[in-house]
Formats: sequence, structure tokens, C-alpha cells
Amino acid sequence: MLRPGFRSESGHRIYGENAVAQLQKILSLKQLGISMKEIKKLLGNGKTSSLSVIQMHRRRIEDEKTRIIDLHQRLLKLENVLAHRGNVSIDELVKTMEVMSMYEKYLSREQLEKINASRRKTGKDRASKFQTLVQLIRNKMEKNVAPTHTSVQKLANKWRDLLHEVSGGDRGIEKALGKLFQKEQGFRDRFGFDPKLTEYVERMMDFYRDAREVT
Repeated sequence: MLRPGFRSESGHRIYGENAVAQLQKILSLKQLGISMKEIKKLLGNGKTSSLSVIQMHRRRIEDEKTRIIDLHQRLLKLENVLAHRGNVSIDELVKTMEVMSMYEKYLSREQLEKINASRRKTGKDRASKFQTLVQLIRNKMEKNVAPTHTSVQKLANKWRDLLHEVSGGDRGIEKALGKLFQKEQGFRDRFGFDPKLTEYVERMMDFYRDAREVT
């Protein structure tokens, strides 16, 4: 895009005022983040609209801004989870990220922030609490204790209390979490739910809800 006016006796390129002015235009456009390819189109033939180039570049920046904001939010959530769980292996980190992606599929950004705000406030690692509860329920199942038994229904009450703690009593969040549990096999696998245990928990909670409606 820049052509020297002439060369000095020693072979150095000498640029005239027009070339210097052209260079200033290039530097100014580069400061806006516009690529050299776009700058060449803009300055080369005079047919490319300045407005269209600026608008196209602004939209590109907005897309990148959205991507960076989303990435920043994901990192904050991951940082918050790991702050409560401590250092974990790479495999565990990947599994945690997979679960986070499942949450994002069913919960809005506002709902996720409400859950995270509650976690920060209480400082509790709910994943560990949930895993402990699941193991207690599995123990009952393996001992062939009926899901309607009083001892199992006490665990159902703990399940309900933990759900309420996570959701903050928000019915929309509870509904979304229920859908997540039902539809995402990967989520159930993450917490050790095989088909038999899943059915046992569903029967346990169905009886629990029916009993609450009666009382």
C-alpha cells in the first residue's frame, strides 16, 4: 500500500508526504483493531464503504466481547466450585466442567447466579453433601429397605431440604433441576445413579410428595 517516492544514493527508500499520510491512516485504522486485509480494501479502491467496514468490525468485536464475558462467567463459576472442593485432578476438573455445562443447559444465567450466590453465602460444598446422601440411599436400597419405609423417607426429607437449600426456595430452579436429573444420564452417572437406584429414588420421592399432600 506504500510506495517509496525514490531511493537515496545508498539505496534507502524515501517516502513522500502522500505516503506518510497513507501510513498515518493505516496506523489509525489498526488502532481500531481493523485487519490489514480490510484496511487494504478500504484504502485501495475507494469503493469500500467506511461505514460498512466499521459496522462489520464493531459486530465482530461485540461477538468477541460476548464470548469473553461468557468465558469469564464460566471461569468464575469453576473457581467458586473449586474454592470449596480444593485442588482436584485434571479428570475431576473435566467432569466438573461437564456438569457445569449440563447446568447451563437447563438453568438461566440469573438462576445459576442465584445458586452460586447462595453457595458463597453458606460456604457449603453441596456436591459432597449430595454424594453422601446418595450413598445413604443406595445403602438402604441394597438392604432391600422399601422406599416407603420411615428410615428412607427421612432421607427423602433430607433430599428435599438439600434441593431447597440449592434453589433458595425458587420453584423455577427446582423444576429445572428436576428436568436435569431426569434427562441427563451424564449427570446421574456423575453421582453414581444406575437405573436401579434412579427408579428407587423416584419411588422414594413420589411417596414423599404424596404423603406431604395428604398431610
